[in-house]
Amino acid sequence: MLPAAALLLVVLSSAPAHSEDAAGAPVSTPASCSELMIPPPSRPSEHTPYPSMDRRWPVDISKAEIIKDQRVARRLSEYFRPISHEEVREKLMRYVVVSRQEWDHGFSHVAHSDEGGWVATEKECFQWIVRPGGLAWIVYPDGTAVYLAAFRPRMQEPQ
Repeated sequence: MLPAAALLLVVLSSAPAHSEDAAGAPVSTPASCSELMIPPPSRPSEHTPYPSMDRRWPVDISKAEIIKDQRVARRLSEYFRPISHEEVREKLMRYVVVSRQEWDHGFSHVAHSDEGGWVATEKECFQWIVRPGGLAWIVYPDGTAVYLAAFRPRMQEPQ
């Protein structure tokens, strides 16, 4: 018998190449993203080379296709309104790079309201997840990630 986590991974890995958006309309994975697997629920390790801290994610997505896909992240709460495709683009272009350690422990996280999907440029495809409160992460084709935040808190040194 498979453990529950392994069973979940098998179910997610064998999911069809389409999903439904929040309104129930069919969503297809972009052709350039067909090789990407949806990662397990735990957050991936940092991408190498990791982009510079305090700077924006260095991939130009101004003309990229943004697709929402509930297989990547599913909103379980209606407390926050759904974000639009343009809001996703704006957040991923504006948020700054932070370390996974800082992302995990330096910010408040809002449960059950993540939204996710795909961002397909002409050359690459990434998975994205945006979390209310100013957090996001981008998963690269190799399964590693870059962690983003709306701002980077300035911690004061102890005196």
